[in-house]
Amino acid sequence: KVTVGTATLSKNPLGTYKPKEKAEFASTFQATEIHQTIGGRETLYFNAFTNQYRVNGVDQIAKYRRNIGA
Repeated sequence: KVTVGTATLSKNPLGTYKPKEKAEFASTFQATEIHQTIGGRETLYFNAFTNQYRVNGVDQIAKYRRNIGA
C-alpha cells in the first residue's frame, strides 16, 4: 500500500521541549490531494483544487460536476 498526500499545515504550535520528557506537538493540516494505491491499483484519489474524487477508479462526483456545468 502506498499513500501520497499533499497538505498545508494550518496550526503548528512551537510548544516546549524539555530533555528526557515525552514531547508532543499537536499540529493540524488541510489535505489538498491524496493518492493511494494497493498492489499498483488506484484505490483512492482526491484533489480539492480540480474537483476530483475517485474510489477504486470510479468517479464519485461526476454527477455533481455535470450539475454545475464543469
